[in-house]
Amino acid sequence: MNAAPCSPFAQDQKTPSQIRLSPNRLAVVSFRDQEFAPTPGTKLCRLEDIPIGRGKEIVLGESSGRWPFRMFVVRSEESVWGYANACPHLHIPLDLSPDRFVSADGAFIQCANHGALFQLDDGYCVSGPCGGESLTQIPVDVKDGAIVAK
Repeated sequence: MNAAPCSPFAQDQKTPSQIRLSPNRLAVVSFRDQEFAPTPGTKLCRLEDIPIGRGKEIVLGESSGRWPFRMFVVRSEESVWGYANACPHLHIPLDLSPDRFVSADGAFIQCANHGALFQLDDGYCVSGPCGGESLTQIPVDVKDGAIVAK
């Protein structure tokens, strides 16, 4: 019997109407159902904390002693986008080194584990073993110089 990997997105306490199966058959629920997911208006970091063409991990609930919520924000000259820090291929963090989410040319989000490439603006995988899948978007906005959850 094959056991599914443990993930903050794999939960068995939801009713069938709240669960959808990803292509690799893990139960996936909305990020908002996670205990420490950011609520609208939560300040995540300052815009100036993220250089243009780079990303930053945000960890919420880490000091709780329970499973924290891990996400990251990437920035271009014009926009910022937030995503759960979990590759849709294996549901493991995308970064092996702190805050290393973007390809060397700044054009894509890149999974450090297997090199998959994702579009910045929608998290859609354009190359790699998770081709056709997308990262879980965490809606963010910039208000008064801070990146906040929407």
